Amino acid sequence: MEKMLMHFKRKDKFFKFKKDDLKHYPTYREILMQFSNFYGLGAFTLKQVDKYLWQAGKDYFPKQY
Repeated sequence: MEKMLMHFKRKDKFFKFKKDDLKHYPTYREILMQFSNFYGLGAFTLKQVDKYLWQAGKDYFPKQY
């Protein structure tokens, strides 16, 4: 999820934040809300958006062991 948000931040500049901001829940929630608004995801809950980012991140940025 972290890598996905950083990817979209670089790609579309949907909101200005730092990687460390994702570790602070109120700021993380605001980032998710901005992401949702920017991409027109109002029909989805923040939990659904978070889950999508987490699952997509596993596909796009798999851990390498």
